[in-house]
Amino acid sequence: MRPKALYFVGLLFLLTPFCGLPTQEPTRQSPSADFGDAPDPTYPSLLASDGARALDPSQFWLGAGADTEVEANTVDLDALDDGLVEVLVENEVRVTFEAVKSDRANAGVVYFNLLADTNGDGQWGASENPTGPVPEWIVVNQPLDLAPGEREMVKAAFRLVGGNLEVWLRATLTDSPVQGDKWDGTGFFERGEVEDHRIAPSPWGIECDPDPLVLEHGESGYINLVVTDPPLPDTIEVVAVSGPQGGPLGGDPKASQIAEDPARETGPQQFGAGDIFVDSLDWAVHGSPDTSVGMTYQLEIKVAGPAGVKSVNCTITVNHFLPQLVPPAIHAADGSTIYYGGPLKAQSGGIIPALFWATDSSGQPATGEFLATLGDPPTDPRAYHAKGQLDADGRIGLELVVNWPAGTTKLYCAYRGKVYEVGEITILP
Repeated sequence: MRPKALYFVGLLFLLTPFCGLPTQEPTRQSPSADFGDAPDPTYPSLLASDGARALDPSQFWLGAGADTEVEANTVDLDALDDGLVEVLVENEVRVTFEAVKSDRANAGVVYFNLLADTNGDGQWGASENPTGPVPEWIVVNQPLDLAPGEREMVKAAFRLVGGNLEVWLRATLTDSPVQGDKWDGTGFFERGEVEDHRIAPSPWGIECDPDPLVLEHGESGYINLVVTDPPLPDTIEVVAVSGPQGGPLGGDPKASQIAEDPARETGPQQFGAGDIFVDSLDWAVHGSPDTSVGMTYQLEIKVAGPAGVKSVNCTITVNHFLPQLVPPAIHAADGSTIYYGGPLKAQSGGIIPALFWATDSSGQPATGEFLATLGDPPTDPRAYHAKGQLDADGRIGLELVVNWPAGTTKLYCAYRGKVYEVGEITILP
């Protein structure tokens, strides 16, 4: 016979779930999603902060791939923040992201967004500086029409403000655009990926020697990249050459004709000694040697290695000879005055950048159509004609193909129905 006390305890145990006595709820797991990993606080990364997150990153993503987690892996601990493929930090921060769509995904538009904390105040919004607010929503709902299996590079650039030396980025690739005209990096998306990156200047100290490199027109020289703080870069690449804006010649749209070795089209080369050969080219010889002007060019160089990627701008000054931009000048029949500021010599088969400046009878910038002709007489089949409209400053640049053989010919211009002789041009073989 069972003891009554034991019988009562067993009965109580069986009846407990049905008698409203307390029971322990199972722990509910948050659904997994792809989060950013910027520090929270102060950036909204965690679920409690409504940090930007995408439920399904398997259809399209940034970089090699994406994964999900139940909470943001702060700080900077997301293993698949790999969409940022290139960073250049010089006077501005320039970034390149790789957007990828799965070969099993449907065709259609996805949206890229980029935030940058340009003033380093720990939040994404409009940053203040002495000239006014600077938007920190750098790329706003850029549509990418990716086919299945396709990838595309997305570039963006921005400046740091207020003396800030580093920046936290949030990049998203999502199935729907961000709503509204302001965004602080929060929100939920069905598909896509969220990546956060901290960008800071490279620890390398790299200087151009000499700085600037001064060349006479047609001369060549060397720039040596001096690494003042190790480690040494692995590769060197000339990215671009930019010319001056404005000035006596109205800028130099032919800056790309400056040659360099390693050349831009060769891509990254072994760093080695860091020497860069620069040739200013003598495809045209500018006017009278009595007057010259130094024009400044920027050679943008990218180096990469164990410490990351860094861009360096090396300065080149080329002394161009100019004809006088003062009388004697061409006095047109209607009272206008025309000045010529281009070369007086050129190579056969080359191009003359014929630069003109015209003022009206009151000395103000002239307006209207302007024509230039290289060849004497202008009706010769070998003569080359070019025309265009004078700009707001009364200037125009016309490219004249040199069809003339070695020797001499003449340059003419036509304005308001009248033809004027500019001068004699020497053609080199």
